[in-house]
Order: sequence, then structure tokens, then C-alpha cells
Amino acid sequence: MSSADILAKSIQKTDIWMKGAAKELKWRDRHRAYIALRAVLHALRDRLTNREAVQLGAQLPTMIRGIYYEAWTLPDKPVRDRTKYSFLSEIQKSFGRNNVPGVDTAHVARSILRLLSSKISEGEIDDIRAVLPKALAEFWPKEARKPVKRATARTGGSTRGKAEHTVDELISAADSGKRAVTGLVRTLRSMNEGCTWRVLIGERVRLKGYECTTCAALYAADRENCSYCGSRLLFVENLTGKIIEFARERGVEVQLVNGADSTVISARASGIGAFLRT
Repeated sequence: MSSADILAKSIQKTDIWMKGAAKELKWRDRHRAYIALRAVLHALRDRLTNREAVQLGAQLPTMIRGIYYEAWTLPDKPVRDRTKYSFLSEIQKSFGRNNVPGVDTAHVARSILRLLSSKISEGEIDDIRAVLPKALAEFWPKEARKPVKRATARTGGSTRGKAEHTVDELISAADSGKRAVTGLVRTLRSMNEGCTWRVLIGERVRLKGYECTTCAALYAADRENCSYCGSRLLFVENLTGKIIEFARERGVEVQLVNGADSTVISARASGIGAFLRT
């Protein structure tokens, strides 16, 4: 996939999110919807622990992630005033800075958090809600959340009730650029960025790599620091186990490949690959 293709897909994903925000808000003005999305993302981010803030950021599309991290530095602690009035006041200030008065900030908060709940994995939403004060619970949707296009995580390679993919399907899709990647580096990048819904790993593949000490992002090779949060990395002897754990926490299905397919995925895909969310 060329750089132009990657950019085009990123723009397309951003447009989908902006349309979703406008739809939830029931606004026609896309600029106001952008201000609303940005305001709620920032207010939410500043009330999360650093670890949860980075994990949420990893699941956002590239351009939305840029909005989310705008003007952010790693704080020692989340915002001290965690009342709902402080939360809504921060949202109101964002609109005020953009000369957009008279906004129902409670409606804005509920609308954007409803959008997030439909786009982000259920496990991550549960983690976010667990670290937020109870005062903010009323802004989250109470109805059953829409399923994210991502399979329920399974360990031990079980995919009962769902059709398994063959290694040939994975490699063919990756070679043609159709929503799949192969190899450890690309697979870990797609997982770190929340793009993956199913990972295929050779049953006897033993992978080694590195893990970020703050946001738990995984890497195939050592580097100076984490590209997502800037923290240091630690060597992981059993990276295969970490990948399965990482997937389970983020609602990604793991399919362990055995038999002849295990040999094929080791030879042609370095032992691992992933199907990407559409």
C-alpha cells in the first residue's frame, strides 16, 4: 500500500468519525461537531491515568489521534477536579474559545461518549469507565452498546462458532493489500493502533520482543523509547504470550494455527499475521 493510499484511508476514517459525531449530536454543522469531538476527547483524556489515556489513543484513527493528543504532556496525575461540573465546564470553554456560545454541554458529552462507545473495543471502554469518577457515569450510554467490528477474544486458539481463516487466506489478503498484514512488525503495529480484529499465530511459534512499561505497546525490536508515549521498553522473553494477553484485553480474537498451516505461516509470514478491521 502506497503512502498516498494510507493517507486516503486515514482521511476516509476521519470523515466517518466526523459524520458519526454530527449524527449523534444531530447537528448539520460539521465544524461544530469537530469542536465537540475535540472538546470531549480532551476532557476525557485529562481525567484518565496515563496508561489508560495512551491505550485509548492507540485505538483512535491516525488523524483523530492527532486531535486527541494535541497539546498533551504526560501529567503526574489526572485532573484533580473530577466532578461532572468541571468536566462540562472544560467542554464549554472549548466552545467559548471558538466563539460558539449557547451549547448544551451535557448533550455534547453524551453524544460523543456514545460515539466512542460504538467505535472503541468493549474492553477498553470498560477500563476507561473503571478509572473515571462515578459522577461522570451518567454521560455514558445506558443502552446495550453496538458491537465493534472485532471478534471476542479467545485464548488457546479456540474460535468456536466463528469460521476460521486459513493461512493462505491471510497471506493472499496481505499480498493484495486487502485488510490484512503478515510478519511480526506489521502485526504488532496494527495491534498497537487498534486496527486488528483477528490474529493468526503458528502454534509452535516462539516470539521474543519488547513491551512499553507505560502503555503496554508491543515491539519486535528494541528502540530508544515507545513511539506512542515516550516511555522505555522492557525485553519480553515470551512475546507470544504477551500478544495473546494484549489481544484478550482489547477484544481481539486469537487463532492458533497448527498442523501443516503452522509450517506455512512460519515460512511465509514469520509465524504471525492479522486481519484488520474495516
